[in-house]
Amino acid sequence: MPPSLRKACHACTTAKRRCVPQLPRCSRCAERGLSCTYDLEPVTNLETKGSRQPHPTTQSACQPVPPVIFDSVASAHEAAVRSYTSEGHETLPVMANSDTVLLVVERHLTSIPLLTFQQRSTPYIHCQVLLASKGTSADLILPEIDRSGPKSGLSTAFLQTTQQHLLSLEIEQLTFTEFLSAFHELAAILLSLILKFDRSSRKAQLPQIVLDLWKTWTRHLHMTLPRTLSSKLSAWHAWCTAESARRTLLYIILIDGMVEVAQKGYCHYRPLVESLPFDARTGLWEADTEEEWQAAVAVHGGLESKLISWAEFIGIGGPEPRREYDGMLQRMLLIIQFGRAAADLQ
Repeated sequence: MPPSLRKACHACTTAKRRCVPQLPRCSRCAERGLSCTYDLEPVTNLETKGSRQPHPTTQSACQPVPPVIFDSVASAHEAAVRSYTSEGHETLPVMANSDTVLLVVERHLTSIPLLTFQQRSTPYIHCQVLLASKGTSADLILPEIDRSGPKSGLSTAFLQTTQQHLLSLEIEQLTFTEFLSAFHELAAILLSLILKFDRSSRKAQLPQIVLDLWKTWTRHLHMTLPRTLSSKLSAWHAWCTAESARRTLLYIILIDGMVEVAQKGYCHYRPLVESLPFDARTGLWEADTEEEWQAAVAVHGGLESKLISWAEFIGIGGPEPRREYDGMLQRMLLIIQFGRAAADLQ
């Protein structure tokens, strides 16, 4: 592991004052015009070869590039732990690694929008949830989809038509399953726009109406997550719904981070993201029928649900896929954590 910042610069240590380490100077030294030096360099900063400086066209005059940018979730997590106080975080670490982002996009994200509208499983929502909600919007959108391949892009006209349909929905009148399906359609639209975003153009912007709807629907999802599911659901359908809801919470963090990367060139680390649970057992998510799902459950000891946190999953091993815990989402998390080392093993 590369060295981390010492807890305080020499000037703050001498003055016995609290220090928030950053480059070129900590906030206290910058305010007082003091010389600011550390015993060690930060994990990653804009002056080292390993860092990735955000594209200048993505920066706003009101949002200067942060002086310290971490190049991995692991290093940002360590910085967040070190900077935490009894009053919370004064500032959250930011991350930027264009190589890792490109790998995640190419290997996993590009196909998600089309898979969503084809009502096929993505790493974050199961096809059974999408199929169960067919009446919400599928009749409107499915005939317009280009089915030439799993990674085909969605046309601007299709995205606009679907966007207008989602804007017309009265989400308070939808069941949780119907809303969850519509929420992923909105996420697919936003992800498509992000993947098409032209960072070379100073005029390029993500549609504010979509961003506003995303924030509103995200709040609604958090407020309406059910504590229990209908007893009429089979064990498989109940598991698909519950697991899709759990993975959606991870998806929200991913999309929020991708929005930041598109707009600024970097994204903020989200504390406690590693504690979010999901069922990572091999074969359960990929099951196409209840019989296949029951067989996969039997292989893993017969428990219908067994959760593991992101941190626990990562801690099992290194960048290689895990035999007992393998799947689309699991491999994406490995790339996010380990970068190219994980991608080369998949």
